[in-house]
Amino acid sequence: MDKNLKFYEFIKFLNKLKEEKRFLGVKNMKGDNSADHSWRLAMMVVLSAEFYKIKINIFKAIKIALIHDLVEIIAKDITRADRVKKNISDGEKIKNERAAMKKIIKIAPKKIGREIELLWEEYVKRKTKEAKIVASLDKIEGLMTFFEKGKPAKYYADYIATYSNTYLKETPELKNLHTCLQKEMKASYIKNGLKWKKEYENI
Repeated sequence: MDKNLKFYEFIKFLNKLKEEKRFLGVKNMKGDNSADHSWRLAMMVVLSAEFYKIKINIFKAIKIALIHDLVEIIAKDITRADRVKKNISDGEKIKNERAAMKKIIKIAPKKIGREIELLWEEYVKRKTKEAKIVASLDKIEGLMTFFEKGKPAKYYADYIATYSNTYLKETPELKNLHTCLQKEMKASYIKNGLKWKKEYENI
């Protein structure tokens, strides 16, 4: 295939991320799509790095934010509820996503595909500062959307309340942003008749 046509076809392929709906397993949740999520995450990377004066390679972090969920075009977005119902482990989820990434890089021009794969693996392994910042903001963005459009599910109350805590331990620069999120979460829990536990705030 002509390299320009392959590039063009890959860009068309990327549009499929708009079709991947999120939060489908949450009752009465309108949700959004994976492309919406990736866009706001990329914006959060830029703005947070500047606002909190975080020393990272912003361009690289933006790339990670934009490609981190590309695997969902093939592997789909598997919610916590679905994982519990189908008994899907973290290892199985990553295995499925790696298989999806292999298919994606075959569609992409070779050099672009290789960079996407390396950036995605960097995100998954969370060894670099850029990957850690993106991963933390990814959790924050997901929770923001959840509380903007949905409501806390009683069965997963503990899980939702602490969903981002492990990641925030690696990125203290984002503590103040996370505190704002937790205030909104606490208010939502109380409004919906759920107990907000002090240990939820432990990071």
